[in-house]
Amino acid sequence: MKTSQWYRVSTKEELNEIKEILCKKGIRENLLSETIEHNEAAISETLNAEIKPRDLKFNENESELEFLKNSMKKVFDKAEKYSLIHFSQTYEDLIAKVSGANTFEELVCLFYFFWIAIIF
Repeated sequence: MKTSQWYRVSTKEELNEIKEILCKKGIRENLLSETIEHNEAAISETLNAEIKPRDLKFNENESELEFLKNSMKKVFDKAEKYSLIHFSQTYEDLIAKVSGANTFEELVCLFYFFWIAIIF
């Protein structure tokens, strides 16, 4: 089974390597290349920066899972406001799925497929 890995670009050399291997004939890779070029100054400022953990603010008696559910509901609220929810889904269905999730994995899958629907 093929798995994806995430990594952080931490040096100028790594950024340049990515820019060089992008196929500018491809729609997505060309867009990524243009975005990198446009934002290169801002990206360069983050290279070699120390990674600081985020300070998550939990409400009293709120589990990490409930915190994540509430955060996802806020994202879906904004998505509905800006008409970003794919026609094959409804806001109510998304909220029901988030509310019914019992694990982090369920929420991650839901969020992943939500974003895939926006991209395509």
